[in-house]
Amino acid sequence: MTPLPRGFDNMTPAQHEALRLQAQAELERRKRAGTFSGLTANHAYAKRPLAWITEYLGVPANTLIWSLTPGYDKHQWDGDVDPLVKMMNAIGNGYDCGVEAATGTQKTFSAACLAYWFLACFEDSLIVTSAPKSDQLLLMMWREIGTLWKRFQRHYPTAELLSGKIRMRNTDGDKETWAATAFVAGVGADEDAAQKAQGFHRKHMFIITEETPGMDTAIMNAFQHTRSDDHNIHLALGNPDHRNDQLHRFCFDETGTPRPGVVHVRISALDHPNVVTGESIVPGAIGR
Repeated sequence: MTPLPRGFDNMTPAQHEALRLQAQAELERRKRAGTFSGLTANHAYAKRPLAWITEYLGVPANTLIWSLTPGYDKHQWDGDVDPLVKMMNAIGNGYDCGVEAATGTQKTFSAACLAYWFLACFEDSLIVTSAPKSDQLLLMMWREIGTLWKRFQRHYPTAELLSGKIRMRNTDGDKETWAATAFVAGVGADEDAAQKAQGFHRKHMFIITEETPGMDTAIMNAFQHTRSDDHNIHLALGNPDHRNDQLHRFCFDETGTPRPGVVHVRISALDHPNVVTGESIVPGAIGR
């Protein structure tokens, strides 16, 4: 037990109250100054995103681990077995991950969950979410982020959600010290956009690209070049168009050989719990 300050026992009730108010005022001053945030990174879950998401965001395990749902014991998988688990394990272990998925199979929701996990587990981390068009980014990825916000804020009450941005604590001038941000890549991106995409740097950085098949080559190359530290991860998502689109090229080289350090995930609509069971296991996701 921490010993009380000298003379504490001899204080009057009025002096006790004055000391309490003084301490409270000091904490508030430090919060405003950004020198005390009340935040600590959840290092125990740094390699266990699935566990963090189910425990801290309260996402039911069977909606992510599809094989937990009754009816899968005889199911013949069309895509990867438990693809969302494969995706989360890849990111948790520090690999890049390319996800080729059918529409409505929870890829965007799961990516939003991973964004919150990354913020929670790595202090001073930066998450960059990107898509070719602003509506694709703000109406998809950031809508899912907004849906999960109250669950996250229960654990990080000083965090702040803005339009296309999360701040975990006060900023140092214009520099985001611990944040997630939206970056609209643009279709046929110009040199200025590519240079901006190459300007993101952080020890712990997580890049998430939505609608990756439509991303400009210059932006994808810029994201590749800006990742200078060991723990800079890229999760590329989308509905595949063809073998020469940006998403497939992210996962495989010209000969069809998997790229080193990139885990490829294929999510088939035929494997989703709503389709396998015929029931609404995940409301709003794809159905039969």
